[in-house]
Amino acid sequence: MIAVVRCYKHTLPLVVEVFEKCNEQSQNDAQELAKILSRKNNCEYRVLVDYSIIFGSAE
Repeated sequence: MIAVVRCYKHTLPLVVEVFEKCNEQSQNDAQELAKILSRKNNCEYRVLVDYSIIFGSAE
């Protein structure tokens, strides 16, 4: 799972978009979306990738 998260000072992070597939194209799309939103809204957007869904838990 890949998520684009809005990180703005003094507020809680907010998930703005989730990509269910975790492939190279989805990662590129998420990065591009984060760049566009950062420029448009003057705040920081980050891409978070959760590999535990793909590889299973480490327990």
